[in-house]
Amino acid sequence: MLYHCVSSWQVDTVLKTGFADAPPSYVQSDERPASVTFRDVPMRGAYGGTTCIAIEVPEDAVLPFESLEDHLGYRQFEVPAEVANQYDTRAVVTD
Repeated sequence: MLYHCVSSWQVDTVLKTGFADAPPSYVQSDERPASVTFRDVPMRGAYGGTTCIAIEVPEDAVLPFESLEDHLGYRQFEVPAEVANQYDTRAVVTD
């Protein structure tokens, strides 16, 4: 199971229309393609409440998109929306 966490007010849009690629953030390399960030644990703390959208995805489908930053303390994946939208989603409230 992987989690993409958003502000609670964004959840309905994502569940209805699917994930959308976002450009790399300022801390990421410009060489990374636009993608959706997923983690192997739900995150918390967005202003207005956080809801994570969970997808059940085979590990081999996302391994090519794993970030290899060991200092994070969790696994992170930069998955193209085209790949992520192939899997069923559900909302998971985290705070």
